[in-house]
Amino acid sequence: MSDIIRSKPEILYEHVIKLRDLCYRVKHVQDEEILNDENYMSSSCKVMEALIKSLHLKIEKDKKLSIMEQIKQYTACFETHILGTNTILEDKSQATLEQLITYIESLKTRMEQHDSYCAIL
Repeated sequence: MSDIIRSKPEILYEHVIKLRDLCYRVKHVQDEEILNDENYMSSSCKVMEALIKSLHLKIEKDKKLSIMEQIKQYTACFETHILGTNTILEDKSQATLEQLITYIESLKTRMEQHDSYCAIL
């Protein structure tokens, strides 16, 4: 058996990267800083932050939030401005890894169904 066991932070990171890639028409070159970061949670947060900035979306940044809460905030901003829904904002509970994976996976699925949501050159 050669099943590869992957951690939940790694799965989250892969979903975040796929979501980001859906928004770019051409292959997006990752920042060296993100590539060199060995922490999947931190990398996921940086990728979501960069995606929000490249889409020119306004977001109030709160440095006091945990990394998971920051990812939730960026994901909610993306969903609200790009897809026009507030599924994530309706959930007032504290962000968990499983919730973030589910949220981003659902956004990714919705983005894959319609290729005209956002395209960054």
